[in-house]
Amino acid sequence: MADFYSAKRLLPAQRETVVKRWKGLLGEEQPGTELWALITLAIGDSQRQQDQPDTDAALLAYQEILTRRPQGLPALRAAIASAEVFVAKGDAAQAAKAYQWALDLLERDHYLDVAKAGISAEALKQRMTSLGPRQDKAKIGEDITLFRRAEEFRLNGDWLAAIRVYHELMQKFPASDTIPPATWGFGDCLLTAGRLENALQYWGDFVVADPAGPWRAQAMISLSDVLLERRFDLVAAKTFIDKAAALYPASLNSQVAGWADMGYAIQQRQGLLAYIDNRPADAIAWFAKAAQCNPPRSYRTANGSVPGGLDQLIDRIRRGDSLTPPAVRAGRSETALILLLADIHQAVDDLPKAEPLYQRVIENDRSWIERVANSTGDGSIGSRLLPPQLPRQPVPRLNPTPAQIAWANYQKARIAHTRFEFNKAISAYLLVADDYKDSPWADAALVRAGILYFSNRRKPGEALTCFTRVVENYPRGEEAQRAGMYVGIIYAWGKNHAKAKAAYLDYLKKYPQSPYAKAIAEDLLPRTEAQLTAAKQ
Repeated sequence: MADFYSAKRLLPAQRETVVKRWKGLLGEEQPGTELWALITLAIGDSQRQQDQPDTDAALLAYQEILTRRPQGLPALRAAIASAEVFVAKGDAAQAAKAYQWALDLLERDHYLDVAKAGISAEALKQRMTSLGPRQDKAKIGEDITLFRRAEEFRLNGDWLAAIRVYHELMQKFPASDTIPPATWGFGDCLLTAGRLENALQYWGDFVVADPAGPWRAQAMISLSDVLLERRFDLVAAKTFIDKAAALYPASLNSQVAGWADMGYAIQQRQGLLAYIDNRPADAIAWFAKAAQCNPPRSYRTANGSVPGGLDQLIDRIRRGDSLTPPAVRAGRSETALILLLADIHQAVDDLPKAEPLYQRVIENDRSWIERVANSTGDGSIGSRLLPPQLPRQPVPRLNPTPAQIAWANYQKARIAHTRFEFNKAISAYLLVADDYKDSPWADAALVRAGILYFSNRRKPGEALTCFTRVVENYPRGEEAQRAGMYVGIIYAWGKNHAKAKAAYLDYLKKYPQSPYAKAIAEDLLPRTEAQLTAAKQ
């Protein structure tokens, strides 16, 4: 934040230098954060204010803010600035929509400091009035309102209601800017409804009908995902991603907001397909391009910056590490593919994509099979708007092995752990340890559960039980070395120094070459002995 404002002080004398510095900061910031929005807004404003204004680039910056962070003061200013650009271009209809967006934001964002914004709703209405004759005021922004309502239904899983609202939007506003994303969303509802064949046809028709813009690419990505995840057809999936990739370079200078997201998704999928196809060099190249298109997440600690998931994935591929264990790959091939996909998505922090794939394995695709069976709908308006059902292909069961189910549960526990859902994570870890005792991850699951009990839930008794189970049941595994150390630490924490000393001495006898042995011998054990000596005096 300080770097952003220190650069801002150099305006307008050193505008080019400032914008260059801001773009560097933007590459380090996670898209969608408040600081990201502030920097993007400042870049857009600077592009309008330079000697030769680049209003198209400025408009793209403003639209990116409204797409990724549609709330708060930066979004309000971006909406107003967009309207001003459209006014300058003579596009009164788009200007009116942008002003309406700003008015809606003022109305719904109760935490917005209007005084700080320096503008009122009345002032925005006056600006809209000054645009002259246009469409009925009651309908300004109605297409956006319908689209938002449909999206809310879709994201909450109510696909019948979403289809009804999407259909209303398409009938009332066929030329609206919201039609491409609404068309993609309609296809997603068909898939959610269990209409796999209809979704494939619908998105395929959309690709032909929509000649430009990121939503055509999004349809290709969706087609690739579905063909890979539901039909297990690597060749067909790659065909659509290759087509989407061919669209992307020609659109690098496009003034359509959203291409950055599409570019990341396209190149990430190219890397994923190359990795599955055992082409590690190609996978690394594509993942590196994805990182440049949309910088991966990273975070800073006292010891410096920690690389994000995409950078870590590239490093693991270079080292030849396998994301998915051999015991998982050795099971049913279709299930192994689903888990491999999930592991890659989890590695690059795409948890919303990874988690449902793990759940499919855990429940043997039960939810999907039920959706397909009930795909005719319930007779509601949304059901009647569904296209005629196409002939369905058989729905295969995944039939995972116990090792594959154990891995899916273990990975879901890690996702919950990452999200700080500690109780959910503990339950999932214990499920692996209790129901899949012979799996290669049972001991690791117990250690992770024990750490959460001790560090996050302050339940040393439950933690001690977990660590003791590892030491007793899996004494030869690497996790036993961690667990044995924690047994001593918990005893010492509870001031039971005699048991702590006994645990440390037993540890050094069993695991003299352990990476933790030096810390125990030189630090933990001497401190425990000192406590015992002090207690006797």
